[in-house]
Amino acid sequence: MLSAVQAFPLIERSAKEYVKENLALIGDAAHNIHPLAGQGVNLGFADVEELSKQLQASNKSLGNYGVLRAYARARRLDNELMAKTMTGLNWIYKENNEPLRWLRGFGMNLINDNPSLKSFFQKHATGKF
Repeated sequence: MLSAVQAFPLIERSAKEYVKENLALIGDAAHNIHPLAGQGVNLGFADVEELSKQLQASNKSLGNYGVLRAYARARRLDNELMAKTMTGLNWIYKENNEPLRWLRGFGMNLINDNPSLKSFFQKHATGKF
């Protein structure tokens, strides 16, 4: 082994700006989320898809700031929402007090027993909403 084992905290973080002229941050370069549900890679794929869509729809150069800003505006809200959701779920499942355990179970049963609600969360988790 070259070095001692190290641990790093799992934190949520987002770049203040996803783009500059001739530069676009995507995936983990733009945002980190808690790996609770493996959603980081899905967000990265959605970033790539949106950036590709914006570039294809424009007849401007690849590094055009206006085109890159359109990508950033399109992705920021979804990325932030997923990050906050994962942080919240991590907290809910990490805490072990009785009222929170009851609320957690109630919420999961409510989602599981309601096909429309379940479908909404499944679609959001897979980026197909």
